[in-house]
Amino acid sequence: MDTKKPFLNKRVYIRGPEWDAVANAVRRAMRLTAELNKLSFDDDATVRELFGELIGQKVDETFKLIPPFYTEGGLNIRVGHKVFINQCCTIYDMGGVDIGDSRDDRAKRKHYHRSSPGGAVQTTCLHRGKTNRN
Repeated sequence: MDTKKPFLNKRVYIRGPEWDAVANAVRRAMRLTAELNKLSFDDDATVRELFGELIGQKVDETFKLIPPFYTEGGLNIRVGHKVFINQCCTIYDMGGVDIGDSRDDRAKRKHYHRSSPGGAVQTTCLHRGKTNRN
């Protein structure tokens, strides 16, 4: 250990293909969200196009997002039919985030909402008749 510098002042270098892949994904998301956040709330087509590029798949024509929007990666987000994301939303999607169909589809599905300790809301959409959920 170098005794000339205190431990906390040392720079830690993390090198490797996994670290580079994560860092590149974060930079990509930052670039795309910066572009997305320059758009007006009523520029729906361009918002959908950029959001689709951010998540790596085309989004439904019924998708609506009001910028600004933030995420650390984006490629692990999936959105369903009639999804609305309001302004100033931040999604940390490292573990994956699936936002199912809108509540307008109540006739077909039941929705369960559960708050987490951090204040986030988790929404699970299950088909009627399934009873494996508390």
